[in-house]
Amino acid sequence: MASKVPKMHVLIVGGGIGGLMLGLMLERAGIDYQILERSPELRPLGSAISLNGTVLRLFEQLGLLEDLLKISKAAGRLHLVKEDLETQGHIDLEHFRERYGYHSIVFGRPDFFQMLISHIPAKKILMGKRILSSSQTELGVIVRCSDGSAYHGDILVGADGAHSSIRQCMHKTLKEQGLLPKSDSEKLKFDQNCVVGITNELDPEKFPILKEELCELYGVIGKKNPYTVSLRTSLHYRILFASLHSWTRYLLDCFG
Repeated sequence: MASKVPKMHVLIVGGGIGGLMLGLMLERAGIDYQILERSPELRPLGSAISLNGTVLRLFEQLGLLEDLLKISKAAGRLHLVKEDLETQGHIDLEHFRERYGYHSIVFGRPDFFQMLISHIPAKKILMGKRILSSSQTELGVIVRCSDGSAYHGDILVGADGAHSSIRQCMHKTLKEQGLLPKSDSEKLKFDQNCVVGITNELDPEKFPILKEELCELYGVIGKKNPYTVSLRTSLHYRILFASLHSWTRYLLDCFG
């Protein structure tokens, strides 16, 4: 006899990919939840996401694999290129299917975002909910928002990004209790700036590589300058790109 799922209510702060993915899993499991998003509207931003077979099993179990494959390209080869565009080598990625049962796939973050949204009931996502505070009580957890509303749950999950209000609330509480680890007061060893984006639809006659059935990945590694550029071909004749600064220089300094 199947065990009954205990009744509980989960509050998820943040309507990004992490919050939406958790909400979708709770939806499938029959667990009540509410997503509180700070922005007045959902804005799918970003560039590329790559997933391999170890993760795609999860999407198959959730019944999402077919939808995910519709917005993605299977990964073909990774090309390693110097900053003067001299090719250093290639890594074949097609063998992943033989090893894991799935191709590694690449897709645009906005496309993935929209796919997740389509599987979550609109009533489960509340917009314009900027969290001011969170507190633990004997009955659970309470979050209070800038619009005067308050929400009670059994579990609170902070999925609200780099400048997480939930993490700030936890940091304040732990600091008052003297429970913060020493590392939290130390400066970061290095920082990283990243510029990401997706091109508009390009002319495949000018860029023939866009016609390839498989996704071609390029890593342009800077040595004389602190930049690395990542490029991936995508559906609809687009290129997904990201440019990283500082992190590459840190690695070169460490490993030559």
